[in-house]
Amino acid sequence: MVENRRFFSDFSPKVIPQVNSIFLVLLVIATLVATLESPRIIFLAVVVLALPCIVFRSLRNFFYFFLFYIVTFEEPGLSVYFPGIPIKYITLVAGSVFFLLILYWALGRLSDNQASYSFLNTDKAILAFLVLTLFSGIYGFLRAYKLGNILEDLLPLCYFGTYFIVSTTDLKNEPDRFFNFLLFCTFLISLQFIYALSIFKSSIVLNRIVSQHIHMAQFAVPYIGSVLLYSENMRQKKWCFFILPFVFAGVFISQQRALWFSVFVTVLVFIILGLKKYRVTIKKHIGNVAMAIFGFFLICVLAVVLIRKVSQGNVFFTVLARSSVFLSPKFLMYDESAQIRINELKETLEENKEEILFGKGLGDVRMTRWRDTYQLTVDNSFIFLLWKMGIIGLFSFMLIYFLLFKRMLRLLKMPLKSNEKIVIMTILWNFVGMLIVAISNASLAHYRFIFVWATMIAIVETVYRKYA
Repeated sequence: MVENRRFFSDFSPKVIPQVNSIFLVLLVIATLVATLESPRIIFLAVVVLALPCIVFRSLRNFFYFFLFYIVTFEEPGLSVYFPGIPIKYITLVAGSVFFLLILYWALGRLSDNQASYSFLNTDKAILAFLVLTLFSGIYGFLRAYKLGNILEDLLPLCYFGTYFIVSTTDLKNEPDRFFNFLLFCTFLISLQFIYALSIFKSSIVLNRIVSQHIHMAQFAVPYIGSVLLYSENMRQKKWCFFILPFVFAGVFISQQRALWFSVFVTVLVFIILGLKKYRVTIKKHIGNVAMAIFGFFLICVLAVVLIRKVSQGNVFFTVLARSSVFLSPKFLMYDESAQIRINELKETLEENKEEILFGKGLGDVRMTRWRDTYQLTVDNSFIFLLWKMGIIGLFSFMLIYFLLFKRMLRLLKMPLKSNEKIVIMTILWNFVGMLIVAISNASLAHYRFIFVWATMIAIVETVYRKYA
């Protein structure tokens, strides 16, 4: 029993060499295929990504290494618009590493004869969605779609399997470690945006800085807000207060309007909660509160001055043009980017009418006359799922989030500990924000951060089972 549990958490040295060999073969093949044109990147990827198996001996360390790779680095297709860290997120490499992560987990489960797990509604919903995802991938293969396109669609959705990796291991019991690590990654992302702005400088008006990983800000803002409201750890509060301006700077520079709106809603909610919670304290220490607010705004002003100086003021012209839609929906009529996306969504729905039940399968592409190119995704997570997996796939996907919100709202009525309150409030407003953002892109259904979202769902389920 003791040996089994030790194997489950740290893995037996007898198994490590075999797993390493499998991993290294897969990793080398995937990396060679993905980055054949650059021997330097091949060498770097093999050396760096082999570290989890060569150095790390636990599922936990491997999980966090992979999380860092997924969250911190951007896809090579966006490198023109986002001159960040030269290491890139490559789908084939990530798929190979994720396969090994599943293999590590499966070996641990098989070795623990005493392991037991109860399947509740959330588990069944996620498992059903994973089965439908595989079915849709096979359907796309039978329709002779390009294998690369199928894998591009399939892998992010398969990251929902992370839910079971976290739910059945000790990872589910350490949300503080997970959130703090994710906040550190978001801090690095924000620094990359500041660096990207320094590269573009005055040309920012023509080259909007584009990336996917800035969506981690939608996690960071409610997490920082929850820590400032509910944490009793002053060191943690100071750390969060220090990072917040950098996160805001990254969001501002990204010029992603849906993210602007979701972050604004989140900030507004936490300001209201803070005023409600600390109204008596604020009155007693109004001077200190005023100084803190003044200090924060001073930092923000200095950041704005710095951004303006670096970009020679052009970033603000771009921001003004993109934010005009918030003044009145009528401005959408004059927004070329918005009109292109809306027309593409309408045409996608029209093209999919004949196969609305199960969709056209993962890997399908469509020609858009608005951009004169082929599209693997559309700028709406829900229409994307409707296109690829039909009504059944979309319903299965939405069922996961329905159960998630139902559990979180029920938990908020219970006497939670402060760290549990932080966890639930963070995840609740992360997903509220992401549902807003998902209306304008495929972030909730096609981005690699489903790995993160699935981990959050597992953490909520763990807290819920504790009180249910």
